[in-house]
Order: sequence, then structure tokens, then C-alpha cells
Amino acid sequence: MIAGKSDLNELLPQMMPDRRRAISLLGLALAYLVVFRISNIFQSTDLRATPWTPEAGFAILSGFLCGWIAIPVMFVANFTGNFLWGGVLPTGWKAVAALFYAVILAGGGNYFRGLLSTLRSPTTNKVVLFLFFVLLVSALAAMARFLFAAISLRLSPIYLMSYAVTLSVGNLIGAATIVPFSVSFPTPASLWRRVLTWDFVDWILIGTIVPLSLLTFGYAGEGAFKYFYLIFLPVIAIAVRRGFPDATIAVLLSDVSMVAVLFWQQFETSTVTDLQILMISLSATALILGASVSERLRISAELEESHERYQSSQVALLRATRISLAGEMAAALSHELNQPLSSVRSFVRAVRRKLDKSDIDVPAVKAEIDAAVEQIDAAAELIKGTRRFLERGDMRMTRLDLANLLGTCLELVAPELRMHQITLATQVPSGLPPIVGNLLQLQQVVLNLIRNAKEALVECKPPVSAINIAVSSYTRPGFVEVSIEDSGPGVAPAIRPHLFTPLQSSKSEGLGLGLSLCSSIIVAHGGEIWYDGKLGEGARFVFTIPVVGQGRME
Repeated sequence: MIAGKSDLNELLPQMMPDRRRAISLLGLALAYLVVFRISNIFQSTDLRATPWTPEAGFAILSGFLCGWIAIPVMFVANFTGNFLWGGVLPTGWKAVAALFYAVILAGGGNYFRGLLSTLRSPTTNKVVLFLFFVLLVSALAAMARFLFAAISLRLSPIYLMSYAVTLSVGNLIGAATIVPFSVSFPTPASLWRRVLTWDFVDWILIGTIVPLSLLTFGYAGEGAFKYFYLIFLPVIAIAVRRGFPDATIAVLLSDVSMVAVLFWQQFETSTVTDLQILMISLSATALILGASVSERLRISAELEESHERYQSSQVALLRATRISLAGEMAAALSHELNQPLSSVRSFVRAVRRKLDKSDIDVPAVKAEIDAAVEQIDAAAELIKGTRRFLERGDMRMTRLDLANLLGTCLELVAPELRMHQITLATQVPSGLPPIVGNLLQLQQVVLNLIRNAKEALVECKPPVSAINIAVSSYTRPGFVEVSIEDSGPGVAPAIRPHLFTPLQSSKSEGLGLGLSLCSSIIVAHGGEIWYDGKLGEGARFVFTIPVVGQGRME
């Protein structure tokens, strides 16, 4: 981990001030030398190749975080490490090898900076690409040192193969361990915050990694390699439970534990190579699985957020449509209110005339006042019904009485239909089973369909202007079917395939959202909506809603 801000993107070269870049490079160089010394304590070949070289990860990180300037710094760090503690190459060749090492690893980290930064939000594809990247640079770095050893020491290439393989796989394990961990936790604070989210099971799983390594390799000898899969259990469990960031912790801890046991037991070179393959298998499996889990969790969270946004937009659209309907109903509502208000005015004037007389007829005055109050109550109910319709409401599914729902809708549109002299007939049988749905949404569907029928009748002015609403609970078991039919010209055949497609409208000023919104609501309720094109004249829209026991309650 590198000191700095918690957001890794702020540590990228194009945003990092020179002073912070210098501090980061110094820290990476010191970390490189420390792990170089530690990893060289146990050297598995005569040419001093080690089974795990975490310094390769720090070299890649330096290029990723600091850019091309990291190449000379890593050159100095690699040359210093090999000069002080390891390497059998002559001094001049050590310098050449260190230069190639820095160019390949630090340069590769800078060149593939975009790929490495995506490990902050990992996906399976990104982690697989990252593993191919570290395999490539590890192999190139090992191949370069292989060639320099063959030339400078005049050794047989066959003799050097074990050295090259051990060095290459060691670089691969080190890079696959250090880089994901450091990218996931760029600061100690970010690691600490993650650890604080662990529960009892997480601590148990992490705590078993070191004991399992000791039991598997520490006391049973080389034959215990057949029980290596035991270490897979806690590491894979952590990856499945917690995702990619915690998988990098488990991988780092397991690799460090196994390398420590290697040093303690002093296994043979061939045994070390076998364990290297097992280590990289464990690391790759845990990282890919952790990325898959993180990707799934991220997609799940995005879907939930998208669903919440969709619900919010659906509510807003429903309310906007209700307001639009209220605008259409305003003229009819004002006409409807005019009658009770005129009556109230007449009753009040009559009361005033009676009060001006010397002989007041109290029962007659009371009757006039009661009649005025009745008219006021009628107007108030009309206004309350419109106000309830315009309220925001919620998205919950509840048990509903379809007959009452339709009755409310008819009360709302009755003034508008009367103003245009459109008759409305209903066929609602008694004993309808209760349905499952959202009251405001289903009211919206019914009112939209009635409004469409009204507009078609007003526009074409047929000899008979009528709308018929019929309900049946026998057509389809488990559902109630509602049909809204008008006596207008019907829907043109060319338009029918696109009736429920958004932004498709036959009206010059229409947005094409009404029927699309109706379709979305009905489908979300578990029903269907369609246009019945079998009629010779007029339009007939039909939708179904599940009854209680068939739908879902939320």
C-alpha cells in the first residue's frame, strides 16, 4: 500500500504532484528493497532464483502510479538489491539486466495503467486480462535474465531452464498478489475500514489460513502437498462471501504463509516448483471468483438503484399524466361546479328574502339552508375526488375492489363526458373477486383508456357517441378482464402494431406515452393488455388483472 489519498484515481501520474510522486517513488523503492531481501533469504536454485518475488509487484505498481519516471528508480532499486544480496551475474551484466527488468515491469505498469486502474471496480474479464498481463511481463523479465545469464556465464540453456521457470513463476505470483491488493487498498486507512466490516465468520475464515498452511506443510512433510486443497477452502470462502477486495487479502496471507513454510522446511527445488504452480492456481482462482462476486454485487446494486429510479420516474410520469388529465377535465369540472354553486346562490338569496320579512318562516329558512348545504357538499365531494386523483400516492400493491375502483374513475370523468354528450354504460357483475394492484396506477390505466375513447369520439363525431365498460371474471381463470369499447372509427391497421410502443402516437400533439404507460403498469401487475381488432367498428381495449391468490402483495 502507498501513502496518499484513499481514491486511487487521485494517485495516477497525470494528477499526482511532483512532490507526492517523489515520495511515492521513494516509498516504492524502499518497499522493493525490503521484499527483495526477504524473498532472497530462500533461494531455490544454484543461480539464486526465489519461488516468490513480490518485488515484481512493486515494480509494476511504480509504473502504474508514477509513470515513466519509475523506470530509472526501479533500475537503481533492482541493481542495488542484486549487488548487495543476490545474483551471480557480473556487475556490468547486473546493470544491463536491471535496466531491462525496470523497462519491462515498471514500463509495463505505466503502459497498461488503464487496465490496472479498472481493478478498482473489477470484473471477471478485467481480472483475466490482468493475469495475462502479469504472465506476459513476468515471462519477458525472466527471459531477459535467462539470456543474460546464458551469455555472461556461458551456461547451457537446458541448465538454465529451471532457473528461468522458477524466476518467471515467482514474478507472476508476486505481481498477482501485490498489485490487486495495493490497488484495492491504496492506503492503510482503506484497509482498516474494510477489516472493520468483517463479521465473526470472516475472522474465522481468515484466521484458519495460517494454521492450515502450517498443518499442511509444516508437519506432514512433502507428502502433504496432496492436501493443498485444504487451503483453498478459506480463501475461496472469503472470495465468495466478500468479493474481490477481501480475496486479495486472503491471497496475500496464504502466499506469505506458504512461502514462510517453504523457508522453514527447506524443501527441494522440484518441490518448490510444484508448490509455485499450486500457489498461482490458488491466487488466480480466488481473484477471478472474487471479481465475479464483486461484479454480481455491483450489478445487483446498480439494478436496485435503477429500479428505484424507474419507480420514481414512473410515479412522476403517472402524476404528470394525472395532471394532464385534470387539465382536460377542468372545463367539465367548472361546468359541473357551476350547477351546485348557482343553486347555493339561489338558496342563499331565498333565505335572505325570507329573513327580510317581519314574519319569518323558520322551517322554510332551515329547509333552504339544508338544501344549500347539500349542494355545497356535492361540490366538495367533486373537488375532493379530483384532489385525491392528483395526490402523489405510493407504489404498494394492495387488495382492491375493482367495482369501487371503476366507480371512482367514472365519477371523475362523468362531467367531461356529459359536456361532450357521450353516454357511458357499464357492465360490472356483482360478486367480483378482489384484485391485487396499486390503486392510483390502475385508476390511471382506466382513465387513460376512457380519455382516448372520448377524444376519438369528439374528433370524429359519430351518430352515436358511446363508451361501454364491461368486466368479466370468467374469461380467464385467476384474472379479471376489463374491456373499454367506444363507438368511434377504431384504430387504423397500420397503427395497431405500434399502439403500445413509446413515442408512437396518431395524434398531432400526442407524445405517445399514454398506451405505453398503460402497458407498463398492467405488465408490472402480472396482467396483459391488448387491442381487440375483431370489431367491425369502434375501438376495444382489453386488459387483465390477477385476483387475490394469483398476484403478489408488496
